[in-house]
This record gives sequence, structure tokens and C-alpha cells, in this order.
Amino acid sequence: MNRQLLTTLTLAIVALAACGHRTETAGPINSAVAPFEQSRDEALRLVGSAKTLLGADDLNSLTVAYTALEERGNGYASFLVSAIDDGSFSPEKNAAYASGLVAAIKKFNTAFKAIAPSDLQGMTVDTAWVAPFSASVNDYWNRYHTALPGLSEQGKLDLIKQLKTRTVWPNYEDVATVEAVAARP
Repeated sequence: MNRQLLTTLTLAIVALAACGHRTETAGPINSAVAPFEQSRDEALRLVGSAKTLLGADDLNSLTVAYTALEERGNGYASFLVSAIDDGSFSPEKNAAYASGLVAAIKKFNTAFKAIAPSDLQGMTVDTAWVAPFSASVNDYWNRYHTALPGLSEQGKLDLIKQLKTRTVWPNYEDVATVEAVAARP
């Protein structure tokens, strides 16, 4: 009985170790993506709240401001997915996408400040996370780019799917309206 238990435990440990090794590549990028996801979600809360409170002219301004932000955010998200999908990465492009996203967030914040309903005055989307995020992407690539080809096809697809889920910005029309009090937790 003890020998059978020992064999079962050994197999379980080997299986867990194998699973842990496969997720080793995905783990760091998943935790590093959190600021990107939080910033996107904050913008979505602001837009969703403002949609219920603004008049037609201000809604047009909000649409323009958010759409520019969405394009820059999705450009950066596509760059990240592409790096994993085809195994190529450019630190210069990473820096350019990060810089473009910061500029878009700042423009969004300026436009939002001009039209924000009183319930949402002073609320902005943070930009402080972008430079450290960009640096972590460079670091991730330097550490793990050789491991990416070793991922199973399904592992690669799962990583890309998770990255898309956490970084892609929806179209303005798809941003759900929310209660204004939900804009900030």
C-alpha cells in the first residue's frame, strides 16, 4: 500500500512540475499585463458612466476621445500579441506604442475633463504605469523569447487568447453604460 501511495505521489509531483514548467513563460506576462488591463477598465468605467449623463455634443466629443484611445490601446495590444504569435519583437516599436498610448491617454483625459459631468469631475485614466509596463515587456522578451517556440500550439493559443482578453479595448458602441457612482471603486 505504501509503495502504491509513493508511486502515485511521485507521478502527481512530476505532473505538477510539468504543468508548472509550461506556464512558466505565461506567468510573468500575465501578472505584468495587470496595469494595462486596469487602465483600460478605468477608461471603460468613465466612458460608461459618462454615456448616461452627457448631452449629444459632449457625447460626440467623448466618442472621438475614446476612439483615439481605443486605437492606440489596441495598436499596443496587437503588437504584444504579434510578438508572441510570430516570435518577433522590436524594443523601438514597443517604446513607440507605449509613447503613443501615453499621448492618447493624456488627450483622452484632457477631453474628458472638458466634458465630464459633475459626478465625474477630476477622474482620469492613469499614465504612470505605461513606462514600467513597457520596460517589463522588454524584460519579458529578453528572458523568455527563446521559450516561446517551445510552447505547445495550444499553450501559445491560450496565452494569446488571455492576452487579448486582458488588453483589447472594445469599440465605443460596445462600452456598456454604468451608474456614475461605479466610475471609481
